[in-house]
Amino acid sequence: LVILLAEHQTIIKQLHQLNIATFTVKNNTLAGIQTSIQQIGERTGQQKQASTLNNTILHKIQHIQTKTAGLARPTVMLAMGHSLGDDQMRSVFIAGQNDFYNDLIYLAGGENVYQDRRLKVPTVSAEGLLKLNPDIIFDIFPEAHEHDYDLSQVKNQWQSLELITAVKNNQVHIIEQGYATIPGPRIFLLLEQMAPLIHPELDWEMQQ
Repeated sequence: LVILLAEHQTIIKQLHQLNIATFTVKNNTLAGIQTSIQQIGERTGQQKQASTLNNTILHKIQHIQTKTAGLARPTVMLAMGHSLGDDQMRSVFIAGQNDFYNDLIYLAGGENVYQDRRLKVPTVSAEGLLKLNPDIIFDIFPEAHEHDYDLSQVKNQWQSLELITAVKNNQVHIIEQGYATIPGPRIFLLLEQMAPLIHPELDWEMQQ
């Protein structure tokens, strides 16, 4: 059994031609990820383990929602990719309103600074970034050291946009963990990572 995302239609057709069983999941939202965990558990005879995992995830979500309830929501921008060719930030791919990153931002107590629903992965220019002016920026560079990314250059690029509130207040956070780009169970670790950075005024050391 090969488990694939629903958008991998070409691969699905090729596997079917080889008589290889496939199962497609829709992991573009957090709710979809939780549903797929249960579905995969059912298909593989691991229903109990899947339910336990989903219950653990639900507990973490509820814990964070309880802690951040009633608090003001800072505007958050999540960057998903940009060129490292020079010291100036030219354009950035950011999370829109239609994916699991948007869900994570909201559950972590923030508000996605990009509100247009027309594009799944918008590209924003330096001028557009200044106009959006997020309070907090998360920049995802998974496994940066393994891929020889120069994170000091990434930081310098953001510093070139010093008029942005997040840059001015030292609220640009580079996320290096590999799970940050994989729409599976470990993506909820990113939720636990983001929430204390969005709401540092809270005590996150308490027992969860």
